[in-house]
Parts: sequence; C-alpha cells; structure tokens
Amino acid sequence: MKWGRLKICIIDDEKTYFNPQMLEMAAVAGFPKIERHYLVDEILFKRLQEYPPDIIILDIKKITKPNIAKDGFGVASIMYKNTNAYVTITSAQQFYLREFHKEFDYIVQERNLTGVDFIEELNKITEDYLNRKIKIYKKVFLRIGFYLIKKSTILSS
Repeated sequence: MKWGRLKICIIDDEKTYFNPQMLEMAAVAGFPKIERHYLVDEILFKRLQEYPPDIIILDIKKITKPNIAKDGFGVASIMYKNTNAYVTITSAQQFYLREFHKEFDYIVQERNLTGVDFIEELNKITEDYLNRKIKIYKKVFLRIGFYLIKKSTILSS
C-alpha cells in the first residue's frame, strides 16, 4: 500500500537505528516522506510544533537539548498535547518504555529491526494512525447526521 502523502519524522540519536538503508527501503515500499534527525534543537522543535508531521517517532533518551525538554518523553508529551501528530516512542532500553506514561499513541517495542521489520512496523503505525483518524471523522459525521435529523424532525412538526 502507498502511504506517500503521510509525513513521518524520526528522531533518534543512534545512527544504526532507522539508518539510510532502512529509510531507502521504506521509500520504495511507499513511505517516501520520512525525515530523519538525531537531535531536537530549538529550530527543529519550533518547526515540529508549527508544522507537525503526521507521525513522529521519538527515541526517549539523548534526543533533545535540556532547554527544550528533559528527554524524549518530554518532547512526546509536548507534541501529544499541542499538535495533531501521532506520537510514537521507542528506546533501546525496553525497561524505559512504561505504559503508565500515556502521552503517546504507540510504542515501537523492538529496536533491532531489519529493513523488512521496519516497513512492517511502519505499516502497523500508519494503520493505527488512520484508524484513529477515521474514528474522529465518524463521530463528527454521526453528530452532524443526528443534528440534521433532529432539525428536519423539528421543521416537519
């Protein structure tokens, strides 16, 4: 499936994770708009908030300057609360990924991904992202439908 219109941003300090070969494979598989960064500085942070990606994948350690946030959880929290970005977190140390920290949408559990694994994980992330978006629109259309039925009932009375 082609996901070409989705804008994805990955921020991870480790160059071996989400490496250029994996990103190239993802582009061939239908994910051509993946930005890759190693550190969130002031300029990137401002841009992420003003023009948020559809999906952001954040490592939770060593990706941000202290004046922006304490760690990746801090960046995730800000993005989750202040943008419509679908926030994904990941870490090489699995014990840092705790479910009680709920200011994210998805956890990439496995960091030792092959290119194929990475594409499968991107498919899972985008499927969940789109399912959540569809639910929002369904609720809006349902409310509009009820409003129109109510209004037509009142007008016909």
